[in-house]
Amino acid sequence: MSQALPIAVLVSGAGTNLQALLDTVHGREAEIVAVASNVAGAPALERAAKHGVPHAVFARSDYRDRGARDDAMADWLAQRGARLVYLHTSDAGRSVYEQLGFAQYPRYMERRL
Repeated sequence: MSQALPIAVLVSGAGTNLQALLDTVHGREAEIVAVASNVAGAPALERAAKHGVPHAVFARSDYRDRGARDDAMADWLAQRGARLVYLHTSDAGRSVYEQLGFAQYPRYMERRL
């Protein structure tokens, strides 16, 4: 069997997509190595904690601008060895993430690091 792909998950809410990944691929063909959020107190962070997955909050207000926040988040994800970032976004957010290099797949957005 090949080595599990280390992935990071970006969350902002309940974390139902994160839970699906934890239940189906975590510890098998993929290893969730980090969970990052822009929302302190997002229930998804509790889901990560219950599974022992490192998690952190990157609130926009903690950085001088969005670029600085995104750079800090990217550095944190890279330090944890993430090679793929999973993000489920709304139609409104899709163009922003495409500009950041995320590729759209049928039901989600991802970016390989």
